[in-house]
Amino acid sequence: MRKKNLLLKMAAVLFSLSLFVQAQAADSAPPLVSTQWVEDQLATISNPDQTKIRLIEVSKKYDQGHIPGALQMKWGSETFDPTTDHMVLSLDQVERIMGNLNAPPSAHIVLYDGQDKVHFVARVYWTLKYWNYPNVSIMD
Repeated sequence: MRKKNLLLKMAAVLFSLSLFVQAQAADSAPPLVSTQWVEDQLATISNPDQTKIRLIEVSKKYDQGHIPGALQMKWGSETFDPTTDHMVLSLDQVERIMGNLNAPPSAHIVLYDGQDKVHFVARVYWTLKYWNYPNVSIMD
């Protein structure tokens, strides 16, 4: 039984890696960007009128501190459909939320969580990919 569980976990990791590689090959934005890359882009990110790069913190504690220029996507109400059992947001919901953040599909969207809850960020990453937002990265 342990061997079967280990094999299932290994298969899941390999599948995830293959999706990651496919995402990187298909898009102009890499799946991961460094904190140094974000720091180098702060002049752009901090300008609220631009739509080239949108830095989005996925969390409940945005008000307790965030990277300058970062916008908030609220964990819960803006990351999964609250009327269902945590299902993926509909395209209309995603477009409304991203529109409120002035983050069009053409923008390079960089996601992070200041509390190291990467599963929150990963959920948003894959939701945006699912709805054909091509330029999405996670801050490493």
